[in-house]
Amino acid sequence: MHSADPAVEAAVHGKTILDRGEKKDAPRPKQKRPADPAIVAAAAGKFTPSPHQPTGVPKPTQELLMPRGPPPPRAAFTVPEFCAAHRISVAKYYEIKREGWGPVEMVVGRRRVIAVESAERWRRERETAAIDAA
Repeated sequence: MHSADPAVEAAVHGKTILDRGEKKDAPRPKQKRPADPAIVAAAAGKFTPSPHQPTGVPKPTQELLMPRGPPPPRAAFTVPEFCAAHRISVAKYYEIKREGWGPVEMVVGRRRVIAVESAERWRRERETAAIDAA
């Protein structure tokens, strides 16, 4: 299957064929694109609305600053935070709670939290039990 058109033949093989009047280094004319209506209107001096719709919320005039100083002290742990702080798994936490030697929990809404004081008391009890066992 041989094509008679040399341009088709060149396109198939990835080659470029120069016309008789074209030079190799001559710039090619750009393709014509449809005119952008916003640019045409701006050139004519006509108003074009912004593509972004205003939200009605005023922009802040000042940048919001981050609070300075140390973060407030932690008052309570969630169960996963308590487990991470004491390097035990959540499953182990519920196991020791079921056995009756877990920390005292507070119920806040639907969440269970452990006060920092309760965690400290629990650690002291664990240290005392370890000393007594030794």
